[in-house]
Amino acid sequence: MKIRYSEFCPDPKLRNTETHQPAHIAQVLIAQGVATEVRLPRRGSPGWAEARMEQSRELCTAPSAGDTVVEFFKDPQWSVNETAIMGRPTIFCKHGYECVRFVGTTAADDAKRAGCPKSILKLYEDIVAKKSPDAIEAQRDRIAREQAEQQQRERIAMRVALAQST
Repeated sequence: MKIRYSEFCPDPKLRNTETHQPAHIAQVLIAQGVATEVRLPRRGSPGWAEARMEQSRELCTAPSAGDTVVEFFKDPQWSVNETAIMGRPTIFCKHGYECVRFVGTTAADDAKRAGCPKSILKLYEDIVAKKSPDAIEAQRDRIAREQAEQQQRERIAMRVALAQST
């Protein structure tokens, strides 16, 4: 909210100056009689656009120490990972201040159209293949077969040990 400090302002430097303040601060200053509100010109009038631009410029400040600084990526950065919540394979593209996620059955096609490198697409397809129900079932069968073979070797070793001890 734009205000004009009055002659009753305790700080002599601020008297008869105009500035933008957050609405809650401006309302307190106006209620105290230290400032008056400077209204925007009527919408569509000659000075309206300039007043809005001035308001925007004064409200834009440099980042403070408490702000989250987002890294800017000049060139696209592609990666493959699993989402934290669902554990689904995902292709990530970080470009500029944005992070785009490609998830689901059309992820590879969508990422390819967006310019994803072939190495990332291959890595994504490998991860998806490992997560498929067929791959999981094949892995379970392999583990069961290896356990059965290990148990067979242990039985044979036990028989040999018993035969040697007698």
